Amino acid sequence: MEKIRKAAWLLLLLLCMAQLCFAGNAAAAENGDNIVWEDEVFAAAEANLEEHGLTLEQVIEDFREVRGLKGGGSAFGGYWFPYHTEKKEPSFVLFDVTGDGCADLCTCITWGSGMVRTDLLVYDPLSHELYTLDGYNYDFLIDRATEDRLVVKKRGPNGYGDPITETYGTVVPEEGCLVFVPDDGPAGEE
Repeated sequence: MEKIRKAAWLLLLLLCMAQLCFAGNAAAAENGDNIVWEDEVFAAAEANLEEHGLTLEQVIEDFREVRGLKGGGSAFGGYWFPYHTEKKEPSFVLFDVTGDGCADLCTCITWGSGMVRTDLLVYDPLSHELYTLDGYNYDFLIDRATEDRLVVKKRGPNGYGDPITETYGTVVPEEGCLVFVPDDGPAGEE
């Protein structure tokens, strides 16, 4: 009987966690808590790709191959890629993080079991390199892209009972890795 009770509690816990995740994602979508981009910035970045002999569709397909997503769908628990299903808004931004003059594809993926986290992914279409910023017990989320800056939010720590903090900043490549550089001002200021 004890085994059945434990199994029932485990099932109930899993259902509650699934409901919370779904409700959180739905609330985030309703509140516009997705990646923010402006039409003009996105169009300029897309034109930048064309200047380098690339199309947005080609860059998306290359990213899918690198991530192992060929054939559609999304990575486990991540943003739908390349577009959110209902609104058909991109689940990525285009911004030159690597500094090679060509817009990079930037997105996030949520993954894990036990301690779920969100990593920042940057795909360089010229070198076909994929960079990941994995903060272990911190999430890295794209807040927005402007003409001259990719704004990233670092949130955490996750899973330890410590107060959750949010720090805004950006990312830069350093020795083949992405590094988070926090802003000097209060949260959200540039």
